[in-house]
Amino acid sequence: MCGIYGMVTFGAAPPDAAAVVERMGRTLRHRGPDDRTVLSSPHALVGTERLRITDLLPRAAQPFSTPDGTVWLACNGAIYNAAALRARYPDYPYRSRSDIEPILPLYLDRGPAGVAELDGMFAAAIWDAGRARLLLARDRAGEKPLFYAHLGDTVWFASEVQALLEHPNLPRELDSAALDDYLTFGYVREPRTMFGAIAKVEAGTVMSFDAQGHGALRYWVPELIQIEPMSLERAEQRLAEHL
Repeated sequence: MCGIYGMVTFGAAPPDAAAVVERMGRTLRHRGPDDRTVLSSPHALVGTERLRITDLLPRAAQPFSTPDGTVWLACNGAIYNAAALRARYPDYPYRSRSDIEPILPLYLDRGPAGVAELDGMFAAAIWDAGRARLLLARDRAGEKPLFYAHLGDTVWFASEVQALLEHPNLPRELDSAALDDYLTFGYVREPRTMFGAIAKVEAGTVMSFDAQGHGALRYWVPELIQIEPMSLERAEQRLAEHL
């Protein structure tokens, strides 16, 4: 479990951005006590509180960046097909054995659509300075959380709502529809949260933010999966094969 967080602005950088991001990192320190790194530029701050699991050396500290420094990646989770991605992009100058770093050459090759090719549990943030675009993505099951909030021209994001609440100007008003969800179902249906100003990236979705606004790419829709009719005996056989 790691914590990712930061902000991207498409206008003038907020004067207190660095201080707020510092507080966000402290709030998420329990998610990743082993490493702490924040990459900064005039338009973006991206940080990671890392729990070392794959490649324990400092070279695997996040966020990762491309050799030219134009694309940054912070990710909480595990990518199960990382070895296959490394084999697909053998010429990329990897600096670690991390299972997260292969997301970068995949993104350079396929763009946002490449997220659909990831097998794993993840919540990822990609800042593409060349395209002035922020991507926020979650795995198909939504196992890893990721939240965001708009304040003017700036997008703030974090692994937990508590980190976003470190921003002193973020509205605290409750979302009445989310409250109704909670009292009805016992949980809040995404993308809502209990706070009207904070949204959750939906499972199986890539959110894209730029100066023109934001949009969503739903790369996995369970309702569209065709069900194959089969007998109970065949189902048992298929299950055994998969196991």
